Order: sequence, then C-alpha cells, then structure tokens
Amino acid sequence: MLDLKATAEVRGINVRAEMHNEDIQPAFDVKLMLIAVDVKALSAFCPNMDKHFYDAEGLVTVGEVSPLTVTHKIENITASIGSFSHIGCDIKKGAKITLLPEWRANVEVQVQCQSGDVNTVLKHLRDEVKVTLTERQLDMVSNG
Repeated sequence: MLDLKATAEVRGINVRAEMHNEDIQPAFDVKLMLIAVDVKALSAFCPNMDKHFYDAEGLVTVGEVSPLTVTHKIENITASIGSFSHIGCDIKKGAKITLLPEWRANVEVQVQCQSGDVNTVLKHLRDEVKVTLTERQLDMVSNG
C-alpha cells in the first residue's frame, strides 16, 4: 500500500495526446525527485527496505549502493503535486531509489496522469513542492 508524503522537485513534464475510444485527450508525465523519504514509507516499492539494506544504526549495510530500480508499475494512485491533485494516476516502473543514511532515500519517479491541468504542475517546475502519492481504495458495495 502506497501512502507517501514528501518534499519533491519537479524535474520535468512530458505532455502528450492519448486516444480514448475515438477521442483524443491530453495526458502528461511528471518526473519527480522525492527528497529524503523515510524508507518505511516505500514499502509499495520494496517491502522491508529498512531491514534489507540498513543496520540497527541506520547505516547502509551493502556498501555504496547504486540506485535501486523498481521493476513494477503502481496503478490507480491519487497524486497531489503542489496545488495540483488528480485521481487515477500511475507510477511507471523504473523508479530509482538512492539509499541515504538514517533510513532515508531519494526517489526518482515518473507519475502518469491521464488528464488534468498541466499548467498547474508547470508552475512548480524547478521549485520544491509538497507531494502526496496514495493508492486509491476500491469500495466494495453489496447488493443484498
């Protein structure tokens, strides 16, 4: 389950068009660098990262680690980037996690948004922003 709040830098935005049925709709990808995230909050990327890569004092135990690459996609998240908020985003596979001391990590992710106001995100380019990435909960409805 992903429930992540972090300070981030917007590193880039890629605007594109997508076909939905017979309609062309705007979509965009936002490249973010999440800064000094608590590794326990990264369990959706790598469960028990704190136990795999850190000792009891919070030092990285596997020496100098190249960024870890996440091999799966996380779908259907809610992304809030500064004043922009959008439901139904995806985090593309290939996110890079660079381990830091004291159970922290920098995380480079690319968030795919199927539609929305790209101009709101563009105004945060090169600024530090508050980012929240949360997996959406599906409601179970009983007909009985």
